[in-house]
Amino acid sequence: MTPVNPGVPARRHRHACRIAALALLMGSAAKAASTVYRQVAAAPPGQADVEVTLLPLHQVNLAAVTTGLDRARAEDAARWPAAVQWEAEESRRTYDVRYVAARAQEIVDQVDPPVGPYAVPPLTAEQVARGDLITAVDEVALLWKSDPEEAIARVHEMAADGDLAAVEILDEAAASAERCALSAMRQACVAASASEAAALCLAAVTHAVLGVSMLSTDP
Repeated sequence: MTPVNPGVPARRHRHACRIAALALLMGSAAKAASTVYRQVAAAPPGQADVEVTLLPLHQVNLAAVTTGLDRARAEDAARWPAAVQWEAEESRRTYDVRYVAARAQEIVDQVDPPVGPYAVPPLTAEQVARGDLITAVDEVALLWKSDPEEAIARVHEMAADGDLAAVEILDEAAASAERCALSAMRQACVAASASEAAALCLAAVTHAVLGVSMLSTDP
């Protein structure tokens, strides 16, 4: 079971700056999508082609948004150095547990490396140890979209054996959602049509909301 550190703050406080930065991203993306759909709604009902402006989207400085998120992450870390240290220790501890288990299995299953131009070498213990966390994050993120309570229960199950920490699963899942939100906004900026751009902006909002939910939920 993941150790509990009573000195670690509630996650909504621990990640307050980052949550605020994600909220700004949501606002920008929602404003861009709203502008498109307001123009569509204002057109005559029978008009198939509606000329719309994507100015609010083009006014979003994605480089500044990305920098803002990085700065927010650094500000949160500066506000809670003890929590940052504890999280890093937990991450190292669980990685070591997964690595040792993967290395032991690697020795047991040791076979001659495959040969040939299309041969795929077996995963190393390091890759397996990192892959276990990625697999857990993907499962939790998918489950969170439909049932957050069940997702957090699954996080507890994953952390029960000590090879994963609840906080690191939530943090990595939130970071993944954040990257998806930024990716959706980048795609919206080069979308072939206004409707596609608006849909991508709304997708960015959805990803950002998911990230905020994970950042503000205590395991």
